[in-house]
Amino acid sequence: MEYYKAHNFLSGRPTSARYEVAAVMISIILCQNETKKAITLLSDNTYSLEPIDRPEILSKYSSDISQAQNKLWKNIDSLMTVCTMRDIVWEAKHFKSKTSSLNKLVDSLAKGIESKITKAVDDVKQNWPDFNIVEKELSPAHKRYFTGSDV
Repeated sequence: MEYYKAHNFLSGRPTSARYEVAAVMISIILCQNETKKAITLLSDNTYSLEPIDRPEILSKYSSDISQAQNKLWKNIDSLMTVCTMRDIVWEAKHFKSKTSSLNKLVDSLAKGIESKITKAVDDVKQNWPDFNIVEKELSPAHKRYFTGSDV
């Protein structure tokens, strides 16, 4: 996902972990309108993925005010409750950073160079043939994002 910089939920000390947790939260929000009941969340960050697969960790992070990103985790906990009520099942999958074509796509989006984004999307399609990647439109507060699903 690629975002404009002015977002109040990222106020405070900008850390990699905060951005990773915010990306998880936004992914969950964006998937609320999906019709699929099984959604896979991919990331190279285990800190942001572990609570998605382990509700006890999510509960701990969202209830412990000394936990970093506590407010974001509270929001994620609420969103996951809504997902449960809608029978949406989340699966978290970790992939290695730096060498993955998915990571290269994220880096290309961050840099905003169109030719690199196009090449990175092509690389993902080639390296993940069972994964359908589609660009979707967002509100004016966001630049763009891509979704992927099993073919």
